[in-house]
Amino acid sequence: MHGAIAKKHSRATKCAFFPAHHIQHGQEQGGQKETEMPVRLTEREKQARGTSQRRRAREPRPLRTVQKAIRELRRHIADMTYNIQIARKSVRTDGVLIEVTVSDKHGKFEKTRRVNPAFKIQHDALKVLSGLNRRMEYLQEEREQAEAKQRKSESEESEFRI
Repeated sequence: MHGAIAKKHSRATKCAFFPAHHIQHGQEQGGQKETEMPVRLTEREKQARGTSQRRRAREPRPLRTVQKAIRELRRHIADMTYNIQIARKSVRTDGVLIEVTVSDKHGKFEKTRRVNPAFKIQHDALKVLSGLNRRMEYLQEEREQAEAKQRKSESEESEFRI
């Protein structure tokens, strides 16, 4: 019981007395290092680092399936690019701050200035776009593996033909 109280107290102490801006990047916080989110590596990147494990490698999907996924992903990338363009146009035309009419608690309408919501849309779309581009790298590598597998099976078939 005493150990649980000490743990709870230590977490509360860290939160209460050491705000987030006092913690240095890479410094331990709660027993774990505070670092950036780990990135999933492609098989080539794993092989270059020497961390590739054959038993954990995914079996490549058929070439048609991978090509279909690539086409679909290209459509998503085009959509995100369009969203980013629209958000940029909105920021250029409307400006950083936009005027909004808001009612207060008494029902009175007041005009206030707020940050353009297109900023958030643009920020989120850029994050999604970077994720989609990373996914495209995975799919292109998977396509290369599927093509190699298909070439290998075709060459084996041609060896046994009469």
